[in-house]
Amino acid sequence: MRPHHVLLTIPPGKTRVARGFYAGLMGMEEMEKPASMPNAGCWLRMGDFELHLAEDDPFTPAERGHPGVLVDDLDALAQRLESGHIQVTWDDRFPGHRRFYVRDPFGNRLEFLAPAFDAAEVEIEPLAPEDVGLWAPDVARIYAAAFSGPPYGRGSDQVDAFRDALPVHVTRSGYHGFIARHGSTTVGFTYGYTTARNQWWNEQVRRALGNRSERWLVDALEYVELAVDPARRRLGIGRRLHDRLLAVQPHPRAVLSTIDDVTAGRRLYESAGWQVLVNGFRFERTATKYVIMGVELV
Repeated sequence: MRPHHVLLTIPPGKTRVARGFYAGLMGMEEMEKPASMPNAGCWLRMGDFELHLAEDDPFTPAERGHPGVLVDDLDALAQRLESGHIQVTWDDRFPGHRRFYVRDPFGNRLEFLAPAFDAAEVEIEPLAPEDVGLWAPDVARIYAAAFSGPPYGRGSDQVDAFRDALPVHVTRSGYHGFIARHGSTTVGFTYGYTTARNQWWNEQVRRALGNRSERWLVDALEYVELAVDPARRRLGIGRRLHDRLLAVQPHPRAVLSTIDDVTAGRRLYESAGWQVLVNGFRFERTATKYVIMGVELV
């Protein structure tokens, strides 16, 4: 025995609103509803999960009884919902699973969950520069997974450019990098190097910092990247990578740029004591706004 679908009711005349939430925001695929089902509503699916929505008058939201839906990338779905101003409520009381609740625009309760991941089994290892050809594909895969969705929206060209830059970056003075692995699976990475004149990022940020550049861009770590598989976020992996990289630095301070939005990365940096040095900064040839952040290490 296995479930075929879940039925939820919605208020009369609200099928279009329901489509906007379930198909538009959540990314469910709308199915053709059989002509033999004349009642107003719509049918949708996500993987093997089918959801049938039916207009009902009078309407009463399902405030307690609810579907529990297994998803592959729990954190990406949570981020997508939050970007649509939907409140996401995490709940850690279900053994062996991570889960959260939301309510649709009509008050129906929805649960999304994924099997728990034992972060204690994740090992942090150095990214040896001489082995860049071995680890670059895995690192590029994590980069694409972490930054292809909103609010980053980095496409295949940017992923290719990142991968192509890795052999150059590992040769720069002061390079250190670390990778997070769960068994043989890469789940995150980070790296940086000594920031220096005549490098693109340094020169861009130097102009933004003005007379503060001598303090922040001399004898400083340029924190280049930190990324975690979206399916493995909220487990402390990013913070472990961050702390490991800063722990091996000979520099008294570090600087970075991150997108000017409420992201997991920005929350991590702020919780680790990074301060905003410049708001609303745009690099050349991009419309995306960034913040420049810095942290004192001694």
